[in-house]
Amino acid sequence: MKNFVEFLAWLRIAASPSIAGCLLGGFSYVYFTSPLNIGMAVALSCAGLVLGILWANKVRKRRSAVDFISEVNRSRDADQKA
Repeated sequence: MKNFVEFLAWLRIAASPSIAGCLLGGFSYVYFTSPLNIGMAVALSCAGLVLGILWANKVRKRRSAVDFISEVNRSRDADQKA
């Protein structure tokens, strides 16, 4: 079960740049009018995917992906003293 949770956290980290790359690829496909639109869109999407995988692996090697996700999602208000 621990490996499954770690995989889900890794997937969540990798998804952010992947989604950004897909959005940039989609916008470039719609915005630019040239025969190379699809190539540029695919290249941007693949670049986002590769960057997401590299970032997720870097986080996983430095510390666990679950620790990273929990640190990102924690409430900063709870840390402040009343």
